[in-house]
Amino acid sequence: MKSGILIVALFGLIAISVNAECPNACSGHGSCGQFDMCTCYRNWKGNDCSERVCPYSHAFVTSPQGDLNMDGDHFDNTGKRIVDDETGANALVSISANTDLMTFDTSSTGEATSTELNVNDKIKVAEEIFTVTAIVSAGVSYRLDHRRLLAVSSKPVIRFLNTQASPKGDWEQWPGDFSELGDEGHYYMECSNRGICDTKNGECKCFDGYTGAACQLQSCPGDCSGKGTCETVHTLAGLAPATLQATVSTSKGSTTVTFNTSAPSSLSATGGDTLVIAGKSYTTASTSGVTATLTANADATLPYGTSVAQAMNYKLWDANQARACNCDSAYEGFDCSKRKCPKGDDPLTTVSYDTQCVSTTVQYSAFNQATEKQTFKVDSLEYPVRGQFRLKFTDENGETHTTSAIDSNPMISTSGSVGTGANTVTFTDKPLCSQLGKGDYIQVHNDIHLVASVTKEHTSGVCKISAAATGMNWAAALANYPVFRMNAAVEIRDAILALPNSAVKGVNVGVIAKDGNLMTQVGTISGTTIAPPANWAAPLPGAGMIVNIEGHLRLASAVSLAGGSNTITVLAPGSITSKPVYIHNGVTYSVEFETGCSADADCTANGISIRGGFDSTLSDVNAVCHPAGRCVCSGTSKFGPGCTTDGRGSPKRSVVLSNSGNVEEMGADCGSAYPGIFVGQSAKVTKAAPHRVTFAGALATDELLVGDTIDFMGQRRQVTAREDATPTWVDVSAPFTAHASLSDSTHHIVAKSPVYKVHDTSVSCTSTDQPQLMTDTGTSLFDVAGKTVTADASGNIRDYTAVNIGDRVLVRKSTTDAAIRTVDGFTGAGHTRTAFTVGELFTDCSGTSATIANTAIYVVQQGTTESLTCSRRGLCEESSGLCKCFAGYTSYNCARQNALSV
Repeated sequence: MKSGILIVALFGLIAISVNAECPNACSGHGSCGQFDMCTCYRNWKGNDCSERVCPYSHAFVTSPQGDLNMDGDHFDNTGKRIVDDETGANALVSISANTDLMTFDTSSTGEATSTELNVNDKIKVAEEIFTVTAIVSAGVSYRLDHRRLLAVSSKPVIRFLNTQASPKGDWEQWPGDFSELGDEGHYYMECSNRGICDTKNGECKCFDGYTGAACQLQSCPGDCSGKGTCETVHTLAGLAPATLQATVSTSKGSTTVTFNTSAPSSLSATGGDTLVIAGKSYTTASTSGVTATLTANADATLPYGTSVAQAMNYKLWDANQARACNCDSAYEGFDCSKRKCPKGDDPLTTVSYDTQCVSTTVQYSAFNQATEKQTFKVDSLEYPVRGQFRLKFTDENGETHTTSAIDSNPMISTSGSVGTGANTVTFTDKPLCSQLGKGDYIQVHNDIHLVASVTKEHTSGVCKISAAATGMNWAAALANYPVFRMNAAVEIRDAILALPNSAVKGVNVGVIAKDGNLMTQVGTISGTTIAPPANWAAPLPGAGMIVNIEGHLRLASAVSLAGGSNTITVLAPGSITSKPVYIHNGVTYSVEFETGCSADADCTANGISIRGGFDSTLSDVNAVCHPAGRCVCSGTSKFGPGCTTDGRGSPKRSVVLSNSGNVEEMGADCGSAYPGIFVGQSAKVTKAAPHRVTFAGALATDELLVGDTIDFMGQRRQVTAREDATPTWVDVSAPFTAHASLSDSTHHIVAKSPVYKVHDTSVSCTSTDQPQLMTDTGTSLFDVAGKTVTADASGNIRDYTAVNIGDRVLVRKSTTDAAIRTVDGFTGAGHTRTAFTVGELFTDCSGTSATIANTAIYVVQQGTTESLTCSRRGLCEESSGLCKCFAGYTSYNCARQNALSV
């Protein structure tokens, strides 16, 4: 019996020695293999696979990991290229088809170091992984563990280390040489080497200052104090594009942008950069010389001088790991704990200098510092702009604000009337004095006139307008029609000033009246017909456009281009001979970020004597202040911001508020604006039939068709039915709702109003602080000689309000250089100005007088006042965001000198 037991025991020991088990049966998280070793399942590790693997990410600082493959070599490395033992260049190898012999190309690249590769080392050649099984000739040829089916020649050899934790490649100690895996100082490590792995649950316990599942993110100090967001450096680069010194221009639909000088060196020749132009991001395909090619078409036509910013493409290893605070607009500091103080202009610096050329540095042309002025244009080549738009303004802290909706053609009265052959519109529904002024165009039914004066009355302390006189008689009597102003200057000013947090301190808005798209240099008006030359080849959409000839706006009722007899039929604007003809469907606004005039008295006494002080003979006693804050001179003999004989001087203002510095160009949302064709009869909608629009007379046969979209007092509807032949009514897709001003309580939703057919083209909205100076010829070019700039082709400056004494103008000397000078005088008067002079010579950039023919001129309107914290005349109290002004200075930003301030 005992011998039997002994035999069984011995058998058991033999069985144990034969069937030994892996430790802890690999904890159920792996398989037991050769040499009683566990091969752990994914996300498990340890000799018994009992430990959880924590997340990996790029290490902030790399440190050795130890002998991961337990081969005694601590310097194994995935991604390291084998290099020539003498030159350090990549050592290349060849493997013949269906062989397992790898040979270094010693004839061309040299051999590897004799100790570089050892038996059992893993390598990668042409994306295939091999194991070295024998050394045939150290540094020259090696036997591999399997045959290569396809031949390879002159391919690099890459060390490959696979471990249980990282079968796709790993490393043991950073050797400091090139790695195809990226930045070799920041390999993937558990918890990013900035935390301790809790192997029980597989979660990282991060060190202070780090967070994230793999401790891969830097924490932001103080959680940005609750006044900002914690962002990666990659995100921050996109949030704060760097404004480039260069500017650009482009055309809608183009894939090319042209710089005003050589393309900035920060742009890659092979593309891939992000440019932000007019609020939209574009990716470059390539950059060369003065142009960059985009991967997508430009959304809009942008004039020369348009600002451009570059969103830097941060490509280093920590792009999505290193983080910093992106502070709210009113805060700053590394933890966003500091309040920003207001910025302003240093009152002690009033004069700056331009250089001889942009490419030179010597101060040359002096100018008085001025606030920002921008030219904002809303336009359509096809038909008059109707509907609404919004403006976008970026304040001094970088926050973007959007205005409320602005009517492009605001209704100022529900009831205006004019008698037969009369030139005065009387109002039953009287507009406020703030709604209409001299120089505005008004539309009643299908006739448009320029307001020459207004009659004001004061009732119970409220100023209203009872009548508006125009410079010409109206074509027909009109009774109780809605009256529309043909510009939104007042609405733009009010909308901008209403932006929150005093984003805009002061603003005034003017209209560049003689603008538009030049159709022909001259045209003759006789009665109701404009007759351009027979070879007229300008854009011509047809009836319904607005035509501008010598400052008279008219809706074109018919257009003919038959056999050289070109005619445009309009309501009679009078007799005018040989004057430029423009398509004038939109409006060009001049927006100055400074307080404007507030009363007529601000505009009537601004003449400056050569001995200093006021000169009444130079002033315009009949000038008036427009409600939008611009002085309107009594005639073209008085001009400039202050309406003076010599164009010098500014409006008198008790307090001047302004935005300092070079203000970012405004953006615009014109999605609710549209080109609208005037339907030739006024219309009404009754409460009994809210789906039906009834016209005062019959429409033309094809004037309005089923499927067309109409706009009736700001309400858009689709035509679903109409009266046959020459209709007097149409039905629409949805009922109209009562208009607050044009309805009555009993019968009408709208009693009388114009109807516009919505055209299926777009409206363009552009803003620039460097507009091109236009002439009344087709080229809009100038000739430059010494100190004189003359309109080319015997032309005139198109609108004399577009450039004034003291303005800076830019002349392009070449595709890569330009010169800026200050205007000090004019040749000619009013709209017959043929030339202007500047204070210093245009030179060849080395002092010699230069002559330049047929060149474009641009008015430089960027703000040149400083934008400094507390105007450099006070200290910022960072806890409150308030300025503590030095003695002698006052105002919220210390920009005002005050001898009584102590």
